[in-house]
Amino acid sequence: MFGALVVTLVLHASAAPQKLAEAKKLADELQYDRAVKVIDAGLAQPEIDRDTLLGLYELAALSWANLDKPAKAREAFQLLLSLKPDYELSKDLPPRTRTPFFEAKTWLAGTTPVSVDVQSIVEAGKLTGLSIVVMDNVLVKVKAVRVTITPPGGAAQTLTPPLQVGRATVALGEDGGAWRVDLQGERGVLLSSMGETKRYLPPVVAPPVEVVKAPQPPPTKWQQTAGFVVGAVGLVGTIGGVAAGLVSSQARARIATSERNPMGVVTGLTQREAAQLDATARTTGLVANVLLIAGGALLAGGVVLFILGLPADAPASASLSVTPGGLVFSGAF
Repeated sequence: MFGALVVTLVLHASAAPQKLAEAKKLADELQYDRAVKVIDAGLAQPEIDRDTLLGLYELAALSWANLDKPAKAREAFQLLLSLKPDYELSKDLPPRTRTPFFEAKTWLAGTTPVSVDVQSIVEAGKLTGLSIVVMDNVLVKVKAVRVTITPPGGAAQTLTPPLQVGRATVALGEDGGAWRVDLQGERGVLLSSMGETKRYLPPVVAPPVEVVKAPQPPPTKWQQTAGFVVGAVGLVGTIGGVAAGLVSSQARARIATSERNPMGVVTGLTQREAAQLDATARTTGLVANVLLIAGGALLAGGVVLFILGLPADAPASASLSVTPGGLVFSGAF
């Protein structure tokens, strides 16, 4: 009695693949009307495995297309693409087959294929279970989730957690284990996903790295900047005063060295030229004096400002003295 029961169950479980093989033979013989009837009988079988289900949907789409039933072919392609969105049709097939396929691809772009996302649940630093999130669409619905857990060194355990709003959870031991998630629909296994969850180890947090910044040079004080500017103006003024003094000296030298008669009267220059040279000597001499005095004062002031802007710990000494030749500045920095 038990032997007969086992044989019956085996035959029952293999009925869908047998129907698929029978339908393929009929389709190869161009008997598409008979093939679709066998396909319907195969789809009516319980617990169809995923590969067989995909084969039945594909053969149904091709058979309905060859029977010139585009609506039925499109629906079969929609069912197929919902389970296998990367399915590609052969380019050698005629338009009556390719048209419903591309219509099904357009439909799929506006909805979601069947999918599953499995994540570990960690609470208080310990692995506690699996979180399962499923997606389906209006044509293909996920009715149940079957989870097989194989802990390290233990026996496999199959669970069917309740599925609520596309979510389910399964408890795990701290050691985790290998898992397999099967999404079940009205006609069998829609999708399977496998993985392994190991003991949860908190991420290692590296100690903070102390960043040593290179010492920055002290900012330039405004006195130093002002000292450079004032000193530069004073230097330009001093140079201008020296130039004006040279012009004045040259004018006076020309008058002094001009040819004179025995009476001492200048004869090498006209009266007008002598007057112009005298005026030039006086004017440029005055300008030279003004520029030398002002330039020297500005140059000395710029040096003083620069010294004031030096850091407090920078050794510096300076002295300013008046000599018969002008202002003399000396210092060490």
